[in-house]
Amino acid sequence: MKRSSMSIMNELDVLRDLSEEEKQAIAAQQKRSDKISSLMGEYLLKGWRMLDESCPKCGTILFMQKSGKRYCVACSEVDADDQDSVSEKAAKVVKLHSPLRTSVEPSSVRSTAAGDYAAIPVTFKTRGPLPVEKSSISSQSSTIVNNLREKLVWCMSCLEESKSAEEIGQWAEAIRCLAEAADAVHRCSVPLV
Repeated sequence: MKRSSMSIMNELDVLRDLSEEEKQAIAAQQKRSDKISSLMGEYLLKGWRMLDESCPKCGTILFMQKSGKRYCVACSEVDADDQDSVSEKAAKVVKLHSPLRTSVEPSSVRSTAAGDYAAIPVTFKTRGPLPVEKSSISSQSSTIVNNLREKLVWCMSCLEESKSAEEIGQWAEAIRCLAEAADAVHRCSVPLV
């Protein structure tokens, strides 16, 4: 427990050192993330499938519509609406306060069924070498994402059986949180160079 409280204290120290503009950028990024998660939950309820791949442009988990077309919630709806470039502001904050190195893995470029993002390379950021083998991280992440998806399916079936508005709200929130967690785990599992 001491370790986690120290971690929280370190995060608070970093937040105190941020300028007002940087704090606003972080808040905007959190708002963007919340909006993406909310939309993901809505699409899961509509019967769309969450895929085991992410958008090469923004890193958000892709969905498959009932028609079979692949769809990125962030690029298609959230980022299209935000003309003030929230993600660019957040990237500046990361560059200012985090000694990250950036690299591109050519094999990481994926194309979607529509071919929308085939030529966009994926950028990965790390703080240094990880003590665990990459294949181990990938398999653990895959297991975690699969478990989260099973829980999503279970929550969706419980939501369908719910009668009260309170229950429906709780299941919808659970679905949103699970979708957000799956997205975060998937982002962490992207191969590092």
